[in-house]
Amino acid sequence: MRDLHDTIGNVILADHNWRGQLAARSPRAYINAVLGTVNYLRDVTSPLN
Repeated sequence: MRDLHDTIGNVILADHNWRGQLAARSPRAYINAVLGTVNYLRDVTSPLN
């Protein structure tokens, strides 16, 4: 499980600042991080898509 988490967080999402979005001081920080990550993964111009 740790290897999978490492691969997702540090390889697949390496070019996306989801941690920065999550750390933002905002009531919607979690939602913004999730939606930003989903949009990044769905983007056809992302290198791993």
